Amino acid sequence: MIIVTDGLTRKFRYNLTRSVAGAFFLFFIFFRSAFASPFSDLPPNHWATEAVLTLLQEGILKGADGQFRGEKPATRYEMAQAVVQILLYLDAHPDQVKNKQELEVLKSLAKEYRDELDGYGVRMNQVEQVLSNLWARVDEASRVKFFVHSDNVGAEMWVARKGSNFVQAFDFANGRPVGGSATTGAFGDNFFLSSRFDLDVTAPLSDDWKGGGRVSAFSGAGFNAAGDPRTYWGVTPPYLNNWWTGLAGGLPQADLERVWARYDPSDMEAIYGTYFLRSVDGSVLKEQPNPTIYGPDNIPLFGEAVRGNLTELHFPWISYEMIKARIPNQSPYITKALADETKFDLGKTVISIDFLRVDDDVQSLAAPAPVVTPLTNPFRLQSTLGTTVTSTGPQAQYSWGGKVVHRFSPTFRGTAEYAVSRYSPDTTGSLIATGAQTGHLFRVQAEGSLLERGAYSVEYISVDPTYDPYVLGYPGGAIIRNFAIWNNLPNFYFLHDSANYPQNRQGIKGNVQWNFGQPGVLLLYGSSLTQKVATAILGNGYPVYVEPVFSTSPNAALTLPLPFLSTNRGTIRQLGAMFSSQVTKRLKGDVSLALVRLLRGQDSTTLNNVNAPGFQNNWDETYTVGSVNFNYSLTRTVTAQTGISDTRLVGTQNGFPGYSMNQVSWFAGISHNLTEQAAFALEYRLYNTKEASPPFGSLYPLSSQGPFFGNSQAGYILGRLLYNF
Repeated sequence: MIIVTDGLTRKFRYNLTRSVAGAFFLFFIFFRSAFASPFSDLPPNHWATEAVLTLLQEGILKGADGQFRGEKPATRYEMAQAVVQILLYLDAHPDQVKNKQELEVLKSLAKEYRDELDGYGVRMNQVEQVLSNLWARVDEASRVKFFVHSDNVGAEMWVARKGSNFVQAFDFANGRPVGGSATTGAFGDNFFLSSRFDLDVTAPLSDDWKGGGRVSAFSGAGFNAAGDPRTYWGVTPPYLNNWWTGLAGGLPQADLERVWARYDPSDMEAIYGTYFLRSVDGSVLKEQPNPTIYGPDNIPLFGEAVRGNLTELHFPWISYEMIKARIPNQSPYITKALADETKFDLGKTVISIDFLRVDDDVQSLAAPAPVVTPLTNPFRLQSTLGTTVTSTGPQAQYSWGGKVVHRFSPTFRGTAEYAVSRYSPDTTGSLIATGAQTGHLFRVQAEGSLLERGAYSVEYISVDPTYDPYVLGYPGGAIIRNFAIWNNLPNFYFLHDSANYPQNRQGIKGNVQWNFGQPGVLLLYGSSLTQKVATAILGNGYPVYVEPVFSTSPNAALTLPLPFLSTNRGTIRQLGAMFSSQVTKRLKGDVSLALVRLLRGQDSTTLNNVNAPGFQNNWDETYTVGSVNFNYSLTRTVTAQTGISDTRLVGTQNGFPGYSMNQVSWFAGISHNLTEQAAFALEYRLYNTKEASPPFGSLYPLSSQGPFFGNSQAGYILGRLLYNF
């Protein structure tokens, strides 16, 4: 960088009082934004006003006595001062250089004022070094670049039944089936291999524009249908070839995944194809949760997106995101979404406004068709024939949201947000007579730091059961409950982020994190969320609602009548802790424990039904999971891992006493960074599952349902190879 004495720097900063109109063309090349004029002699309509104001903002020019004196001729020393200030600025902000022509102009000026620069202690070799660095950056940015990413996963999975009550083997920690098909319940040995290949191309289109695209290919062997092991444990396929988006379904093929263009001055990006949301709030819209474990938590959207800010219109504090997308759904219709967020960054306060419109495209079918609602959460709608039905017609939903985040101090900020949805179960009115339903979401949060070593967050949420009830089924189905979340419906998901904003819940959540330094980091978290509306009231009075846990039917297989619904409100309480530590220079470890308690009081009105004597429809169930994991660096590039977890689910669920399930999972693995671009990992995991739940038929004559999982031993050997170049 340029070496300038403190005294000289101060002289440039405080004594530079004017420049000349003849230099404005150079300044305008580099700087393009503007702000209000502080000078009485600078006409707002002068051709050089915008350039001058920008230079003032960046500290390159100064005025005196409230005047700029732009008509006064500049001396060679003043021009040399301006050249130095520009060099200093570009050395600190190299991204402002757009092309080689700008550097040629600056180099010519530096040569012209070589003697004056030398008088200020700035040598030509220093100038040339800065220009050389900037030249290399521009040269690098002007190239067409190719990036390749490959992800490959293969596994041998197996299940061995232990006794006659085996049903299916699942990983209790994440809800995914192990070794067999979630659709058929098959067991035995299963092998699969899956590979994904992404080729990204980026290229400069002009000084301010860049563009690019991605081609993705997928192939594999083994199971090849939604619900089979590869769909959960393999590589996440590209959107256009993904089981869970309902498209090609994992067949070997290559597709153009997306193309994009970017305008740097306003951070504007236009995309066609796949993309993740940048700013649209999760209270209104979130990407589809990804059932496949190796990949992002969510599957990207597919459609068009435009986002950026209004810097070019002199409103850099306003940013936006507008999207149009196709939403994956097992509905017979094509589901489309339009969303927008506008954000106002006012310094300490940031205000966001969101909008969403989703509808089933009635033009995609010749005639309106019904849409099936969740079996454990059936709608009860009035049809146009006067009957009660559990299916909808072509749906539509509007959602609006607003959020305010205010930073009260460097260590404390608060958030308040509100959203409302309006859901129509049949936009044609030909199948369903029930009208539109409205739901509300509200959240407030306080978060901050603790003594520079910790952080905390506490929030209150309230989400109506009628908020975002839009029926979205996974194409192919076969998604079971994730016990670790307790707010999803099997085979269905929601438009908004239901993990953080679960429907029909109100209560508090919080966490505290503390960094002990060398010993490690401790995280404590907890929540207490209660139903806003009791299940019995939902089942008897709400045509549309979402209740993800305390379902309206105790068990779908029992088909018990409505009088068994509880009039008490259920509660889910959660406590957890995790401690991670760098035990030694080579050894890292973490210990975690989570406890979830599901409670709902007995309802005396349900005790005397002849079909199920003694049925109480209460919940008193406990889910616990504890784990210990270690990573040990054998060499600089090789790491060994091992760990064990114990998961238990015991108690009374929806009136069925005696639930008792336990799973112990142990794993060992090794990973090797083969090169800077490639890595390989190998893992062996074993699951021992035991269930002591009684057959429900022995308690309730209407039921032939047996244990949910049964006794089994399952496991896999899984290898993964990643490389980038």
